[in-house]
Amino acid sequence: MGKYGVWLLSGLLLTAFMLTGCEDIQRSAKSFKANTIGIERKVVWTGFDGSRKEWEGRFKIESSKQGNVVYFIDEDGKTVILGPGYYSVEK
Repeated sequence: MGKYGVWLLSGLLLTAFMLTGCEDIQRSAKSFKANTIGIERKVVWTGFDGSRKEWEGRFKIESSKQGNVVYFIDEDGKTVILGPGYYSVEK
């Protein structure tokens, strides 16, 4: 490996080290993953009457423009639309 190869390798290693340690970069990478392929999570919805439904799997959750409705496609390929009373936890 020549002189330029050593400098290139050193620069790549330094860049990789800097990027993996930065919380903003990690958050951006997580957001990118969540917006493209989804992340493993558990979604729980509780109705006003106390009923409860749960979904687990790799979901990409999107929200309506008004922000009071979220939706995702479950593992069976069906669209699930939820109003108030839901929460999502990453696994």
